[in-house]
Amino acid sequence: MHRLARIRRALALLPFAVAALALSSCGSSQPFQLTEVDHASQVAQNGPHADVTLHWTGNPVFPVSVGASTGPLCDATCINATTTFDKPANPLVWSQATYCTGNTDSSAPPAPFDGYIWLTDAGGHQTQHVYIKSLCYYTSVPIKLESIVLIPQGPSVPATLRALNQLPWSALDLVRSAALAAGMLLVVAFPAQLFNSTLQAHYDEVMGWFTRFRRAATRVAQPARSAPRWAIAAVLLGSSLLSGLLDPNLGFNVASVETVLGALAAISLTTFLYSWVHAQHARRLTGERGAFHIYRGGIAIAVLCVLLSRITTAQPGYMYGVMVGFAVAGTGALPRHHRGRMTAVAFGVILATSLAMWLLWTPVRSAAEAHTVFPLVVLSSAMASVFLGGMTSLVFSLMPLRFLDGEHLWAWRRGVWLALFGTGMFLFVHVVLNASSAALSPQRSYAVAIGMFTGFGLLSTCFWAYFRFRPTPRATQPHHLAAPGGG
Repeated sequence: MHRLARIRRALALLPFAVAALALSSCGSSQPFQLTEVDHASQVAQNGPHADVTLHWTGNPVFPVSVGASTGPLCDATCINATTTFDKPANPLVWSQATYCTGNTDSSAPPAPFDGYIWLTDAGGHQTQHVYIKSLCYYTSVPIKLESIVLIPQGPSVPATLRALNQLPWSALDLVRSAALAAGMLLVVAFPAQLFNSTLQAHYDEVMGWFTRFRRAATRVAQPARSAPRWAIAAVLLGSSLLSGLLDPNLGFNVASVETVLGALAAISLTTFLYSWVHAQHARRLTGERGAFHIYRGGIAIAVLCVLLSRITTAQPGYMYGVMVGFAVAGTGALPRHHRGRMTAVAFGVILATSLAMWLLWTPVRSAAEAHTVFPLVVLSSAMASVFLGGMTSLVFSLMPLRFLDGEHLWAWRRGVWLALFGTGMFLFVHVVLNASSAALSPQRSYAVAIGMFTGFGLLSTCFWAYFRFRPTPRATQPHHLAAPGGG
């Protein structure tokens, strides 16, 4: 009864955390922002001029002016006079804004030109700066239009995630993603071993730093008895609300309901799929059935992940934390190869399911965008969330740190660990981080991801260096007393 009461108290705090985050994400008025920019991605030299169409949201004070500045590929000649709109309209059409003139020979390859564009209203309120890139062809080519969606009108996860046919697959792009994934893998694998070996050598001393919290940590690590169904349902619903808070546009609207329901379906599917695989394997080894348990520590970690994503405005955001888990008595005492094989099978299923959902998601998303039917939109959001959640689990859960699943796999078969973790890291870089290109701050999303793994490597190295280079206390030398008299 006491443990059940503690679970209820922990669950009672979850709505307050969700409400606090929701209040921080929902303002009293919508800011002045660009939601979509339609422009020409290619024009012909001395050919027709193209319009730039600017969709916006918020409450600007007209007149509104267009601002522009050069990009890294251009000089001052790329930017011409801007324009001002006196009458309210949405969208705003900047007529014949994109063109290319000159007398370059037609055999020359197309030249890129780029810049940043934004809106400023009469009150000085300014939208975000949007990067635009075009190609100038020196032969006769038709105008090619491109839409940059900045704030999705539906759930943000399916709006930002890219399908297989939308990703860059050139050799240079693949090499770039592989190199970045390899670099992030290196800053995880070797520092993790430093951290684990240092922790093992100085375990009692390190645990002594947290004497006040050891009893609480022990209670969190030890799963309570099987949680009631209503508690499991409440945690799954709370986790879907937390996941919904990763969407910067979450509010009281239909799109937010679609986001939360999609997250609920995705989290429920992945939780029960992983639990089923784990249960089947554990039952064959131990003969025990096991049960679902609630982990308060996982709830706290998930809240911190959402807060970090919101503070850094990274898109897509990250939510990691085991809130509901399936535990089988006796698995902790299993031999290393059994625990490693169990981890490999479970995460192999997660990887295969995530990839299948991503491949099947493309036609579902197209149908949802074409018809905007509520069930289709929720299904599209759920399938995209399964893929993103699976990649996040592969990257974070398989880090070879003590108390994580990656430690068991690393200790059993490092080649299997490298295959699963490396595949997950490459997909995380090439697909998930590419999804950030449709976010408001794409460069920040890359910086946050790289910063997280680099920070982990630095902290692990500092943890090792503290014990390696700290001054060694001098040994106390015994005092020798001379005996009276002498030979």
